[in-house]
Amino acid sequence: MAISIDSQPPTGNGGVAPFPIPVPISDCLQWCLTPDFFDVFDNAGSKAQMIITFPATIGSIPADGTEFSIWGQVFEVDSTITDATSTKVKLVSSGNLSGDNLRKMLEANGFFGVTTVTENTSPSGGRSTKITWNNCGEQGNFSAPGTDITNLEAFGTTLSATNGAPAEYKPGYQVHIRLFKAAAQSDRNFSPISLRKGYVPATTCSTVGQICVDFMTDAARTLYCPMPDLSLSSEISPDLQTLSGIFLIEYGWTYRDANCQPVSGDYLKSDPVYVVNTVFDYEEKYGMRRFFRDHPDGAPPTPGNTAMFLSSKPQYSYLAPGSYAWLWLLHGFDDTIGGGTLDVIKLVFNVFYKNGTTDQIKVDYTPAVWYQVYNFNVSPGRVFSLFSITDPSTVSKYFVRAEAWQNSPLSLLDTVGAETYFVLDHSCDADLIDCYFRSSAGGIDTLLVTRMESTVEHTGTEICLSVPCGTSRTEAAKYGGRFQSGVRVYQKITISAKANYTDEQVRHFMDFKRSTERWIKVKELSPSAADITYIAKSFSIEPGGVKIFRSGEFVELTATGVLSDLPTAAAKSLNLT
Repeated sequence: MAISIDSQPPTGNGGVAPFPIPVPISDCLQWCLTPDFFDVFDNAGSKAQMIITFPATIGSIPADGTEFSIWGQVFEVDSTITDATSTKVKLVSSGNLSGDNLRKMLEANGFFGVTTVTENTSPSGGRSTKITWNNCGEQGNFSAPGTDITNLEAFGTTLSATNGAPAEYKPGYQVHIRLFKAAAQSDRNFSPISLRKGYVPATTCSTVGQICVDFMTDAARTLYCPMPDLSLSSEISPDLQTLSGIFLIEYGWTYRDANCQPVSGDYLKSDPVYVVNTVFDYEEKYGMRRFFRDHPDGAPPTPGNTAMFLSSKPQYSYLAPGSYAWLWLLHGFDDTIGGGTLDVIKLVFNVFYKNGTTDQIKVDYTPAVWYQVYNFNVSPGRVFSLFSITDPSTVSKYFVRAEAWQNSPLSLLDTVGAETYFVLDHSCDADLIDCYFRSSAGGIDTLLVTRMESTVEHTGTEICLSVPCGTSRTEAAKYGGRFQSGVRVYQKITISAKANYTDEQVRHFMDFKRSTERWIKVKELSPSAADITYIAKSFSIEPGGVKIFRSGEFVELTATGVLSDLPTAAAKSLNLT
């Protein structure tokens, strides 16, 4: 006796390729289960049923006014009507027509709306009308006088009837289900993240219905992409990542025995499923196929079978020399990728100089586990450091891609992260700043913006205080009169961005608008001019604060919001009198 899993999200192969297809949080995370019949029922029930059969030819038609009863309803024969009313039926020599008229009469009677009436030709050539009581259990008017067709049987009509029986269920039967999540460092160490909840399956006389539960809300609240610190070395270890997760359900059943004591069946666990903090609109054609290298449905036409980084940025995006940027990449491929054994992931930086020359450096990363996510720091400052570039103005752009390598013999197995380009803006505009936002793909994108306006706003509730008797003149002058409570001081800024009008760029701006998290790069305060460091401060967009519009050959974005609340010190006031 067990519960069957009828449908579930894509499952894995025990940590061996092929791995489970990632499920974005914009999809359902639904399991449908059906309990075993004998877990739910002590005895199946049945429905009351009768079959009234007319012979092929009725030799003698019952006289008008001949009465008969079916399940408490009294009917009579009437040859003056066309075929049937709710209480009368026209019987003729043809058994087929008489049976058809009987069906019409029952269908016209409101009482028989809780029944199913069917008819078919009997083996003897007559017409059989089957009436089934839709409720499980006995029909109260199954026997005479509630049911009596003796007056019709005299003319060759026959009756076959079986009363129903109530179903007997296990008292208090419930299916218990809860969601588990694996620790980031292991796909075997699972802990519950939802409460165990009981579900009572729908039942009929003799069948058990499905129970379907969607756990995406519970799973999604545990997934997020933390904002890295603003430094050239900040990267989130795959062992600490929270952008994806492995989930499964625990399911089992209980009921109460005759002594009202709980009885438990086996509690089992489903196969694991893989969820990524990624969302897709209905317009998205390829979904996870763009980001998961070995997706069974195949990769988009470009970039071949190479996964893209978890970003909505265009192929070419702009950064300032002092910008910070990162890329995230799903692992999701086998250690025997490309016919070899994976030993190292190499992040390729390829620099293009303004004089037309190029240079390339590869940085080694330890391969992650299949369900983990890589986080790469791809900031311009890191590029300058890797290539020992002392004059950033000599660099035009650079691209980044990820490759899988084996060490012995040293060889490239495959490209696992598609090339993406960063173009440097050397305008030296003091108002150019980084705005970081959580993209729909799951990672955090850097959008180079211009600070258009920055103001400090102040709100509060004004209270007029009276001056207590005995207050000195100087104290009254300093603390008497009007006072503000609930003071709020905050910085409000407006930013803008402008780019060539392309579908890619419009989607990127729209992705910024629908993002749930945004940050602005802010210089930290320091008494030393040489001590320059930055932090990311939360940027909360005001309602309707993002505008995207076309301006000739360009698409522009403006956004207004609160950068942060500025802390205020407590004030002294005279006591109220």
